[in-house]
Amino acid sequence: MLDSIKRVCPESQITKLKLLCPTRWVDRHDSIITFMELFDAVIDGLSIISTWPDRESSSGAYQLLCAIKQPEFILATHLLAKVFSISLPLSKLLQMQNIDLIEAMSLADNVSDVLKNIRNIADEDFKKLFLKVKEKCMSLDIEITLPRLTNIQKNRFNVKTTCPNEYYKISLFIPFLDNFISQLHDRFIAHKSLITNFCCLLPNNNLPNREENIKSLAEKYSEDLQCSSDSVIGEVLTWTQKFVGTEKPKNALEALIACNPLIFPSTYKLLQIIATLPVTTASSERSFSTLKRLKTYLRNTIGENRLNSLALLNIHREIILTTDEVLNDFAKDSRKIRLL
Repeated sequence: MLDSIKRVCPESQITKLKLLCPTRWVDRHDSIITFMELFDAVIDGLSIISTWPDRESSSGAYQLLCAIKQPEFILATHLLAKVFSISLPLSKLLQMQNIDLIEAMSLADNVSDVLKNIRNIADEDFKKLFLKVKEKCMSLDIEITLPRLTNIQKNRFNVKTTCPNEYYKISLFIPFLDNFISQLHDRFIAHKSLITNFCCLLPNNNLPNREENIKSLAEKYSEDLQCSSDSVIGEVLTWTQKFVGTEKPKNALEALIACNPLIFPSTYKLLQIIATLPVTTASSERSFSTLKRLKTYLRNTIGENRLNSLALLNIHREIILTTDEVLNDFAKDSRKIRLL
């Protein structure tokens, strides 16, 4: 593979392909871009391997070569790169530890709007993409043709057209965009009404129906607040008024730090709720990823308490513990010798 990269792509600084990570969407964008850059080298390498005398290696390489030389595969790869480049900022935000739900919702809404604009001008946008793929296929001596169609449609999607451009636009481009937009809506934008109510807690948002939004929050979380809706409305309005003419908090976490829980208890409780609402499971997945570095072959019989303690030390490594703090904690237990 390295020889193929040096021979076919001598200007490329990438020396190997990236794995398509099933969990980290940021890595998916990088893996698709890397694959597209080394596409010619991959075909050259598979062509060489398919001529080896080793039957297993040559047959596997030939099957992969036939699969990636299909026009539909090349077109789908370019489509993935285009859509992932739009969703890349959102993917980076969702991988962060301190995520603000309001900021994530706003960015997801922006990504959805961009994809909807592409969907509305699907004819023009797909025409540019198809011409790019067509040039790529011509350089590799691949002919873009229609797949085999059946007269009676039962188990496959048949498009009544004789134009490859029209066929792949209807069968691939538009369904992928619709599905991506639908997934964004179900995961983020469907909860927009709740987030709009929480936006009234931030002083930098000039909402027209602020009092109605505060009232909706007070009714929804009445058990946590334990006070009337009018009290919550007056308290939140008073709290947001103190930021007039001063620097305003940009997100829920900064607002929570700036809020005094003794003077504004209801506002502080609502800010706690919006600051702790889970956006993704990236933090917990990152915590589970540390287990493979802790429970190794030499620690195969480690106990649960010790494993949990080591995991906490590894995950929260920003917390610095001194030797005196550790000794004082051990000395609190009843022992024959008094350490304190």
